[in-house]
Amino acid sequence: MKNKMTISLTAFLLFALLCGFAGIDTQQNKISVNTGQVRDITSTSAVGRYTLTFTGIPITSHGICLSLKPGPTTANTIYHGDKSRGPAFDVQLTGLRPGVKFYIRGFVTDKAGVTVYGNEVSFSTTNSK
Repeated sequence: MKNKMTISLTAFLLFALLCGFAGIDTQQNKISVNTGQVRDITSTSAVGRYTLTFTGIPITSHGICLSLKPGPTTANTIYHGDKSRGPAFDVQLTGLRPGVKFYIRGFVTDKAGVTVYGNEVSFSTTNSK
């Protein structure tokens, strides 16, 4: 009985060790994005903000997607976050049209190509004078 237990324990430890070296994540992978309120709104620009939380997954891209319609995706205009280490990122939204309502969402894409979106926030640029 003692030999079987030793063999089982050894096999388990070897499996765990091999998984670690192979890069297999034994913890649950999690990604979330929170889109913050837009500030410093002018007729042609604004500053957006998003916060990332992720564990166990290599990230390849993140930023804010912007659209004139609800539900913006990365197929729409995207702006990448500042070069800070995060988890919160500011984004300069430029080249906007005056007096128009826009919709934004933070996003993050992982190494497998899976994109996760944050909550949607809308704002309107001011009218030009």
